[in-house]
Amino acid sequence: MAKTKFMSTRPRNPVTFPGYHAGRVPGNKGRKLPPEVLTYAEIERLLDQLPAHTTSGARNRAMIACMYRLGLKVGQVVALERWHYQPGAHLLTVPGTQG
Repeated sequence: MAKTKFMSTRPRNPVTFPGYHAGRVPGNKGRKLPPEVLTYAEIERLLDQLPAHTTSGARNRAMIACMYRLGLKVGQVVALERWHYQPGAHLLTVPGTQG
């Protein structure tokens, strides 16, 4: 068998093998951090740090504003398409929600 640049002659560390930590309880099992809600002033300072004159800055400002003001999650913001917004009615249809 020809040796390629991806094959190594060094032995692998046992941690890299599947099942190395099988049966062990994770150190953070059962722990859940409380949500850290930002204040309105903190959000305004965050939005002020983003440039409004660039396309990526405007996109990031819109994403943060939707997440804070509408209570959307990151996955919901990412799933938004252009046709979810109706400009005349000022209506935003969020996919994957029930109400």
